[in-house]
Amino acid sequence: MPPAGIPAEAVSFAQTVFWSATTLGSYLFARRLYRRWPRPWLNPVALAPALLILALHASYARYLAGAGWLLAGALGLNEQLRLSLLARSISTPFAITVAQEIGGRANLTAVFVILTGLVGATLGEYRLTRVPLQSDLARGSQRGMGAHALGTAKGLEIDRELGAIAGLVMVLAGVVNVLAAPLLAWLLR
Repeated sequence: MPPAGIPAEAVSFAQTVFWSATTLGSYLFARRLYRRWPRPWLNPVALAPALLILALHASYARYLAGAGWLLAGALGLNEQLRLSLLARSISTPFAITVAQEIGGRANLTAVFVILTGLVGATLGEYRLTRVPLQSDLARGSQRGMGAHALGTAKGLEIDRELGAIAGLVMVLAGVVNVLAAPLLAWLLR
């Protein structure tokens, strides 16, 4: 409940900005730690939110509600639309299952997945020329995660091994997300 005289939208936006900014700062700090001491438990993607949750005594649901989707929050998108956006980075059949589990709209999620795949396939080749990762493993993984089936198809056009890696990464990401969906749904409630 926002303080008297302050619109709920303003409080929500302020919380989103706060959590996003502190997450970025925490990530940069965690990344420095990881570079100095490269240990699995110091992975910055996992350590940054954990540090914030512990330091600020916040629940994961509160953290995720604030840090999640700065743009979606800034645009005032409703919760169902945000949940529909959440699963956009896995292939369509998996994303629909995840969206249904967490309370998103499956039809919107399918559209977001297709758009993400199109953007990933369109910009993926350009992006791959700008990064130093040139192995088939790195390039295939990027295609499978970033462009889903379209990236896998493009990978197969280039090289069978690259395409196989893209397909494997796409399927593994989908399986992990489907298995994690009930936990995610519980954390978001």
